[in-house]
Amino acid sequence: MIHRWCPPMLIWAARDLARHPWRHLATALTLFALALLLGGTQLVRLAFVETSAHLLAKAPAIVIRRAAPTGWVPIPITAAERAAAKVPGALTPHPRLWGLARIAGQTVVVMASPPAAEPARGRKGPAPGTVITGNGVAAVKTGDRLVFDGHPQRSLAVVGQLPAETAAAAHDLVLMHPDDARALLDIPPGHASDLAIEVFHETAIEALANDLAGAFPWPVQIRHRTTEVGRTLAGWERRATLATMIYAPALLALVALGLTSAVSSERASAQSGLLRALGWTGRDFMRLHLWRWAVVCLPSVGLGLASAYLVAFAPGVRWPGPLLFGWTATPPPFYLSAAGSAAVLLQAAALVALPYLAIVVLTGLRHSSSDPHMLMEEGLR
Repeated sequence: MIHRWCPPMLIWAARDLARHPWRHLATALTLFALALLLGGTQLVRLAFVETSAHLLAKAPAIVIRRAAPTGWVPIPITAAERAAAKVPGALTPHPRLWGLARIAGQTVVVMASPPAAEPARGRKGPAPGTVITGNGVAAVKTGDRLVFDGHPQRSLAVVGQLPAETAAAAHDLVLMHPDDARALLDIPPGHASDLAIEVFHETAIEALANDLAGAFPWPVQIRHRTTEVGRTLAGWERRATLATMIYAPALLALVALGLTSAVSSERASAQSGLLRALGWTGRDFMRLHLWRWAVVCLPSVGLGLASAYLVAFAPGVRWPGPLLFGWTATPPPFYLSAAGSAAVLLQAAALVALPYLAIVVLTGLRHSSSDPHMLMEEGLR
């Protein structure tokens, strides 16, 4: 009855594997670990590359800061906007107020929000004396009051928190009214931290950055989105390459040696010689070895890649904070983009499954083409 829905050769392959369960279990666990590590490394790289590119695409095309021998200084808004307006193609220059501050020993990013931010969407910036925080700011919650180190006389009420999905960019962000930001960051009226500029064509960013560098009456530091995207992507590619180079060769060698030993054992040779003597053809041997490969490899690789996918893309994962970024405080939850993960999973599956398949096929060809008497003598030595 079982043969009606299950191929007989699959049953034979399962019984053959059951004769040496521990050996094949070790092989399955090795394949699982290899798929998890290779797939996990490539999926994590892809996740952060896609997420970083998505976030940087929303950043200003060009950011201009006034430079000084001691670092950067506030930039005069009116003079900066006039200088930027002289460069054709520099669109919608807008000043930004932001900087670093400390709360209970924790460094946070302070940013001013316009008093009426995106009114068409019903979003308003914090009123004077209030703030909106990221989820990682000193473990505060709505209703608490923030006291910044060095400013004990100024306390701001927490009126809301940013969504957890924004934690990758806003985990330690404190959003406040421009007047509060100026007082906290010691930026005088009429000045800003930097000047953000948009462009009409993405391909014109580098050319405009060169033109803007000479348009201001004081030294400036210019950073643009193209450079930041390239630097970020190169960093993740370098990390993924180093991680793969560290463990992939050792694991591949371990799998190859273990599987070669398993499929070329003396008992396997004796059994193959006996089956050849009983009339098995080369096609029968190949079908048996392919079914054995499928029973051992496909579930192991599938579970390994599924685990790798969960490690990379489970909503709210926190392990990348301490492991990849050295985060010592409460790590942010990450909600990473899974775009393009199917191609990475297929590539990792091929890297793990095809070498094992090649060994299995070569072993099947050897046993199906050898003389039965020679195989039985080899197994009885």
